[in-house]
Amino acid sequence: YWNLSFGKRPVSEMYALWNDPDCVRNLSGMREYQNLERSLKSQLLGELKEQRDPRVYDRGFIFEKYPFVGDWNDFYERYRSGKTTPRTGWVNQNDYERRPLD
Repeated sequence: YWNLSFGKRPVSEMYALWNDPDCVRNLSGMREYQNLERSLKSQLLGELKEQRDPRVYDRGFIFEKYPFVGDWNDFYERYRSGKTTPRTGWVNQNDYERRPLD
């Protein structure tokens, strides 16, 4: 369950929501779905280009540059850089990793 909840995601994902509403079985890359996957990818890229989405034009980094609203936000980055000591009511103290996992 750890990898499904917190693990790194594959490059491409596609799910049959009508019989896999929890998105557990990734159909991306499966031969029997490759035409549908190709069609959906083409549709997605077309719509993103039409909307001038920065990610299509190698400018996706812009979303990482938006400022945070307040000091209470951006907890993970502040914690990892040593700028804050974990004091949350929603995380147990022993849940914090002492060093990076990868």
